[in-house]
Parts: sequence; C-alpha cells; structure tokens
Amino acid sequence: MVTENSTNPSLVLEAPEQLRVADVPLPAPGAGEVVLRTLACGVCGSDLRYYVGDNPWAQHTLGRQEPVDWGRTILGHEVCAVIESVGPGVDPARIGQTVGVIAMHPCGVCADCRRGNANLCRDVSHLGHGGGWPADYDRPFFPGAMAERFLYFADACVPIPTDTEATPEEFSLADMVGVAVHAFGRGARVRSRDLGAGDRALVIGCGQVGLSIAQVARSRGLIVAGVDPAEIVQRIACEVGVPVVGSLGDPLAAGPFDAIFDTVCTPETLGDGLTRLAAGGAYVLLAPHEMIYGMPPLAVGGERAITTSCNFNPPGDFAEALRLIAARAVDMRPYITRRVALADAPAAFAELHDRRDSQFKVVVIP
Repeated sequence: MVTENSTNPSLVLEAPEQLRVADVPLPAPGAGEVVLRTLACGVCGSDLRYYVGDNPWAQHTLGRQEPVDWGRTILGHEVCAVIESVGPGVDPARIGQTVGVIAMHPCGVCADCRRGNANLCRDVSHLGHGGGWPADYDRPFFPGAMAERFLYFADACVPIPTDTEATPEEFSLADMVGVAVHAFGRGARVRSRDLGAGDRALVIGCGQVGLSIAQVARSRGLIVAGVDPAEIVQRIACEVGVPVVGSLGDPLAAGPFDAIFDTVCTPETLGDGLTRLAAGGAYVLLAPHEMIYGMPPLAVGGERAITTSCNFNPPGDFAEALRLIAARAVDMRPYITRRVALADAPAAFAELHDRRDSQFKVVVIP
C-alpha cells in the first residue's frame, strides 16, 4: 500500500555525467493515476543525451534547447511494469495488470490532439524526461521508470498481450517499436502508392530504432536492407534476419528503393540516399538535426517525397508495437545485450557514454 510517506529507490539525474540512486518520496496516486512497479526499463539514446546535459525532449518537441531540471528528473521511459495501486477514478480491477507504458501523455485538447496528431502535442507530459510537466507540478520529482516504483497516468498503461511467450523485458522496448511503426506509416502515407509486399526498403543507420523499422517493414512483406558500419549492429541484425552492410557503397544498398529510412540524418546520407530512391518513393528522416543541405531539384523529381517522422501516435502505434512484439514479428530478444540492477545503473551509463558500441541495448531490472 503506497502512502504519502512511501520512499522509493530511483535513478536521479544530478548533473552532467552524474547520476545517483536515491530513496525519493513516492506520492500516493491522485485522480486518474496509478503506482507501477517496474519490471524492466530500457536505456534509450535520449537517456544518454540527458546524461551529458542535452535536452532531447525540448529539441524534438519544442524545436529548441532548454535547460535540464537537474536534481529533480528521474530517468527511464521504456518500461514494462505492474500496476500496484490506483488513485480515485481508476478501476481497482486494474491492480495486478502487467502493462506497457506510453511514455508521452498528450494534453488531449490542443489542435494537434483534436486532429489525431497527439504525437505533435507541445503540451505533453513525458515520463522520464522531466519536460512538459505543468509549471505548477508540485511533486518533488518528475516521474521516471528507472526506479523500483513510479507514479503515472492510468490511461497511458496498456495491458500487454497474454497469449504470448514474449517477456516483460521484450515489452519494455515497445516505445522504440512504436517509433518504428510510426516511421513506416509516414513512408507509406507520403508515397505515391502504399508500401507493401515486394517493395524494397533501405534503412540507413540500424541502431535500435533503425533495426526496428527494418523488422516492421519486413513484417509488412517488404524486401529490406540496412546500412551500418558497427560490428555489434551487424551481428544483432544477423540474429533477427535483417541483412545489414557496412556502407552505402555495398551492392546490397544500390537501389532503387521504394522507401528509405534515414536515422543518421547528415547531408552525406541524405545526398547519397536520394540517389537510390525510386520514382514515387518516400525518404523518411528520423530525429533530424541542424544541417544545411543544398538540394538539386531533380533529386526529388519523379514524385519522390521527403518527410520526417516524430515519436509515435498513441494509442494506435503503441498497440501495434505490442502486437508485433507479442508475435515476435519484431524480435527484441537479441537486442538486449546487458541487464543491470538499479544500483549498477550509474556505472552502466558511464560505460555506455565512453563506449556506445559496447552494447546494443541495456535494460535496467530494479
């Protein structure tokens, strides 16, 4: 039973490259809230960006950099958890449910939310990011899932499928698969015709999200290839059955491709990638950053389209991610190359910062 005086070991972002596991207050759940016990929480690239003092939430949601709320932010948003207690207005029958958690909680009333584009909501509270919470948020810490327990919104907790052999560790990575589902959908929507069986797709940069896009595309019947120079990426890709080569100069990446998904987003990848895009094809940029690119108009002739993909759109993309993981159509098992206890998370972050290529996916098990 959670009371106002309950405390809770949690991973707190103290300062650049400084994390500590602290026993922080765990408030009792308010109206529409639940307390969840973390089963598994993935370390995301955005967590590592916070670790060095970046603010990816502000960059990708607001389009600008903002300060990190040091000493008050608990990291962790890729999570599978069990509902342990509920606040007013939440069905007590939900206690004991194992759930995937939609990390973003849109406002529901802005123009983007009303149009069905909740992934573009700028007034969104985000688990583990310390960003977007109301100015009058009066709890001592912003919630994050790298903790034994955390407080969050009941309507963001989606029961995981029960008729599956997939584990909570696999379901904890549904956030990144949701991003992949959304990115594939962006490519399909802007193309001159839908993407389907027999079409060809190229993924440039096959880290966790890129390789998930490749698996989503393959589940839709596409012929998929990837490009990434990292040996660990090529090894994991081989385990999930996606061919990944080291450079765009490899014949496997020659094209033409009906869709190209670029998770690297440099002038070089965009310029080289566009030469491989088929007429009527879609080029999808993920997490684009500041760059100047002089585009020759003919590069997008023949109804070629360039678009971007942002987050995922709850709840549909997330539900599809859970379905794909449950069926192991997107196989997350080889992704997890290290598991660490919560107490060892600060050291694991430091190691990942020094050697990003040492692991593919680290999962924290409180």
